[in-house]
Amino acid sequence: MSKLLFPLKKHVTSKGTLFAPSSLFKRWVDTKRFPNEVSFGQQTCTIQVAPHPDHKEELLLSADLWDRLRLPYEQHVSCSQQQRRLCLAPLIGIFTAGFQSSTYHPLGSRSSYFANLLSAAEEEGVFAFLFGNHHVNKGAKTIEGLTFTDGKWRQETFPWPNAVYDRIPARKVAALQDVQEVRHFLEDEQQIPWFNVDFFNKWDLYTKLKNHRQINVYIPESLLNPSLEELERMLDDYKHVYLKPVEGSFGAGIHQIIRPDNDPYVYCRFHENGGNRLRRYSSLKRCVANQFPQSLQQMIAQQGIKLFTLNDHPIDFRIHTNKNKRGTWIITAIAAKIAGEGSITTHLKTGGEIRTVQEILDWLPEKHESVKRLKKAALQLSLAIDESLDGFIGEIGFDLGLDESGRVWLLEANSKPGRAIFRHPNLQKEERETLRLPFHYGTFLAKHTRLEQLRVIQA
Repeated sequence: MSKLLFPLKKHVTSKGTLFAPSSLFKRWVDTKRFPNEVSFGQQTCTIQVAPHPDHKEELLLSADLWDRLRLPYEQHVSCSQQQRRLCLAPLIGIFTAGFQSSTYHPLGSRSSYFANLLSAAEEEGVFAFLFGNHHVNKGAKTIEGLTFTDGKWRQETFPWPNAVYDRIPARKVAALQDVQEVRHFLEDEQQIPWFNVDFFNKWDLYTKLKNHRQINVYIPESLLNPSLEELERMLDDYKHVYLKPVEGSFGAGIHQIIRPDNDPYVYCRFHENGGNRLRRYSSLKRCVANQFPQSLQQMIAQQGIKLFTLNDHPIDFRIHTNKNKRGTWIITAIAAKIAGEGSITTHLKTGGEIRTVQEILDWLPEKHESVKRLKKAALQLSLAIDESLDGFIGEIGFDLGLDESGRVWLLEANSKPGRAIFRHPNLQKEERETLRLPFHYGTFLAKHTRLEQLRVIQA
């Protein structure tokens, strides 16, 4: 049966029964495939089915079954039938950290993002909830998750979900023992599919993609733990080099080393204490000794690329890719990011500016052809990363550059992409799409693993 969307309501005067809309009940009569079970998350109950007493296009579920399944509230749900089991809305857990005691802002400054994310799930007919490691009750096999409905946050008790969307905010948090233990318990022991778990390791990703024949054309030369001699050679070849922490995120810790032609000095650009800095050194050795007193261990030297510029400000492009309900990669958003004055990156915190592609299209080399190349590269890179790394990946944020010849370069890839581009008022449609699609992919995972994972509770 294809996915259907109906209002789901509690019926307080019956027991053990699911009352179905006339259209659905007729289909069961015609196919002679009446369900005898109903599931929510990884809880299942046996049921009797009957036509809706008032002939409404809605699902009514007896209160005793409602409570046993731990349904939190009434809403529209997508449902599908597998064999003789009717599967109610996929239940997707969103795993994160940083919970606070506030009733109105339980995730601090990230509360509005998560409220929008949960609202998008509801619009898709999916039940979703937020949880952290402290919300998991292993003995009861339940999770005390947070929901956002009717403009209010509230806590509800849920069964094990069909899939988990990982939104842990930082690498250090992801590495905490408590966080690792909960993930291991739910993903490995309980066999719940978990997607976008890990932050990408820049060097690991580089080594895998560099050896990928289809996409290595997009990959700039990079060196791990570079020596002074290697940096000298790269400066001779490229005139400027970026130094990035292996485990860095959001542009933190990036330095640009520049040695212009016919100039005896070496220059270093970086961001510090809220400002963009430029320092001059008489030699590369002095520059490295001063800027990196702890050595260049766990740093990556990346080939400098002469990016396309607008009014002498370098531009790169943020492209979001997501998997859809078929598990296929698609482009969901693209925007141009213009570097701020004196900044080595295009991040907003260093003075960057967001523009839609349409706003800068007339300045791009080859206009629409350049955009096509960027989108093609993002999809090819998504497929390559998906093939190269373990685990389920449902979304990726790319920073891609165009050099002056129109060649596409991969600058960064993020498994938990930031959302700064959606501050642009003309990217609201794209923002909504990136909020909806994780639930499409979570539904895809649930569909392909549900039968093996459900725990049947006989009514």
